[in-house]
Amino acid sequence: MLSESQMNETAIKAVTDVQQMRGTIDLHVRSKIECFGGRLVVVAGKFADDKARFENYIFFNGDNWEHMYNTIEVVKRLDQGIGDPALLRAFRSLFGVGAVSGIIALAMTAAIIIILSRHPEAHVPDILANALTTILGFYFGSQVNRLPGK
Repeated sequence: MLSESQMNETAIKAVTDVQQMRGTIDLHVRSKIECFGGRLVVVAGKFADDKARFENYIFFNGDNWEHMYNTIEVVKRLDQGIGDPALLRAFRSLFGVGAVSGIIALAMTAAIIIILSRHPEAHVPDILANALTTILGFYFGSQVNRLPGK
């Protein structure tokens, strides 16, 4: 794992290397953010030719790093999943609105199946049947809103 000063040096060198064509001056680490299982380092500076200010972003994950030119690239990479996206995406899908109602609907369906398999002559309680119907309606209704073009 890189130390704080090694991260700063690596980030500034990375920006110097990728911006070599325009040349840079006054490079410095503007901020550091712990996120997505790593650290995002913001390197600010000016271009040597026109003194225009810029920021570049370096994401560190252990000893590995990745350069991004602007916030649009950062957002695209976040969407692709830098850091540990599998756990984050699994958490979101497991506890999303549709997923929770789906899990409840599965649990209620399992309860109905257990009741009927152990006591075939039994009647499913009206409150359980009504609740299952309501939850299934909510689940499929929320899925319709996710369709493209809605």
